[in-house]
Amino acid sequence: MKIATRFLLVLLVGGALRASATEWRIVPLAKREALNIALPPLAVVESRDDSGKTWQLSGKASGSPAVARQDFKLALEKQGWRLDKVIPVGQGQQASNLCLWKKGQHSIILMLWEASAGETGFSLGVDQ
Repeated sequence: MKIATRFLLVLLVGGALRASATEWRIVPLAKREALNIALPPLAVVESRDDSGKTWQLSGKASGSPAVARQDFKLALEKQGWRLDKVIPVGQGQQASNLCLWKKGQHSIILMLWEASAGETGFSLGVDQ
C-alpha cells in the first residue's frame, strides 16, 4: 500500500521567501518484498531502479508494440498474472499503452511504446 504526501518547498532568495510549485511523491509504507517476474525471452532490461521514485525496470523488446504486448501477455499469464486494464496513451507515433496486471494482492504496471522500427520500449513497475 502506498500513500501520497504533499509538501511545499520554500526557498530563501535574496532575503525574500519564494515558494516553488507543489510536488507529489509516492512513498512506500513498508519495505517491499522482492517479486520474481520472468520477462519475455526477447526483452532486454537496460535499467533497474528500486528507489520507488520511477519505473523499476526499463528496456527494449524485439518487434512492434502489438507483438511485444502479446509476448508480455504470454510470459505474465504463464506466471499466474491476469490482465486487468489496458489504457491507451497518446496518438499516432507517440502512442503507447499502460497495462495493469494483477496477481493476488500485487499489481504490475507495464508501459509499452514504439522505440524504433521493429523495437518496442517497455517500463515496468510493481505496486505491492
